[in-house]
Amino acid sequence: MEAAQARAALARRDAVQGAGQRAHAEWYARYLLGFLGFTVLLLGAAAAARTAPAAAVTLNAVGAVLGMAAMGYAGTRPVVTRRFHRFHLVFSAGWSALYVTAVVTGSVWPGGAPALWWPAALAVLAAWTLGAALLARRAGAR
Repeated sequence: MEAAQARAALARRDAVQGAGQRAHAEWYARYLLGFLGFTVLLLGAAAAARTAPAAAVTLNAVGAVLGMAAMGYAGTRPVVTRRFHRFHLVFSAGWSALYVTAVVTGSVWPGGAPALWWPAALAVLAAWTLGAALLARRAGAR
């Protein structure tokens, strides 16, 4: 009788933890997809307007400040699994690297719009979006 109660208590605890992890996965996926959607729109608008490198760097700086603030907020959320913590760090580092690349490209590029940077930035953002969706799907399936 006592063993059955212990098994039932463990099953309830596992169910609660699983539901919590799924909720965190869904929250983080919504955060990432919203942030990436905003960034794609920002970069797409800048690319469509054929901005000069200085304007591209300025737009990216605005996006980076907003993005870092949003990522700081996301870091305070109860995303409990190591996988999400690691993904969040990789995402933050990747965004920072993309921003530094934009600054270097915009500063060094002599007299022209960084034509190759826009498609590269959008490709990186698409890969991040796909990774976020797959990560959330894997976490939701558990």
